[in-house]
Amino acid sequence: METIAKTEEQLRQERAVAWAKRLLASKRELEKEAQEDVKTPEYQEAIRKLRERNAERGSKVVKV
Repeated sequence: METIAKTEEQLRQERAVAWAKRLLASKRELEKEAQEDVKTPEYQEAIRKLRERNAERGSKVVKV
């Protein structure tokens, strides 16, 4: 009985590790896409407009 419970615990841990690895891979892929998006002209234009509006309002400059 104890060996069966241990095996079930090991399986649960293996599934948890596999899930965590998938989550980490997904996070890395999203970060990569975000870095690529920063380079697009649309993103650069949006940041420029935000900085202009912040300057008009006297808001603090936030580095992105």
